[in-house]
Amino acid sequence: MTFKEKDIRDPDVLKHYFVLLEKDSAKILASDNSIERIDQKKWGLGAAVVEFEKGGYNYEKCIETDTLFVNPRPKFEVLMKFYSSSESSTYWVHDFFLPKIDIRREMIFRPRAEYVQEKFENLTEMRIGDIGAGFGLFITELQKLNKSNLNIEAIEPSEDMAAICRGKGIVINENMLENLVGVTEKYDLLTSFELFEHLHDPLVFLKDCFELLNPSGYVYLTTLNSHGFDIQVLWEKSNSIFSPHHLN
Repeated sequence: MTFKEKDIRDPDVLKHYFVLLEKDSAKILASDNSIERIDQKKWGLGAAVVEFEKGGYNYEKCIETDTLFVNPRPKFEVLMKFYSSSESSTYWVHDFFLPKIDIRREMIFRPRAEYVQEKFENLTEMRIGDIGAGFGLFITELQKLNKSNLNIEAIEPSEDMAAICRGKGIVINENMLENLVGVTEKYDLLTSFELFEHLHDPLVFLKDCFELLNPSGYVYLTTLNSHGFDIQVLWEKSNSIFSPHHLN
């Protein structure tokens, strides 16, 4: 199965999205006390050097692991507000993602669900949470493979996307993982696709996953990598590198 980037991202819409994103990002940078430095060594990274500046943010690189990360970066509560209600986030939902939703379902989310189905054969016996569930496409595709016989819920902070999940009958916890409330039963599997790069503090996220999982539970995640082909070739010019979204 092959497709081109334009199949899932309209170039003109993407261009306007970046314009809105730049405006939202400028508001964050101009706001008092909204940015803070982080100590990457507590994540297990080593010494770092500044690689480049983009959109008002410094990208540093760990000398030992080649991990790229934004430092300083927006505080957690600032990011939560940005993802839940900013103008660019709303545009991304209604104008960028939804018009391409069918091709994305076919090309990205269905194969993803099939892969997870293959790796975890006892899904119907698991309690599952999809972190950063978006529109619930992964959940609905996984449900189809299991005849809707799954104990699964969406964890999603965006007001717009959470509402769409509810409209599909998906159980929703409308919050970031770090702020989850009302979880009375631990999970057997937590999935997270292209979310790790957005996190204010990856270590906090992983610790929270650990606390929310049963002793034999799994975290299954995918994320961007600084060794990825497009980033290696284009570096700071890559569309995969933009803040305040992609911080890690």
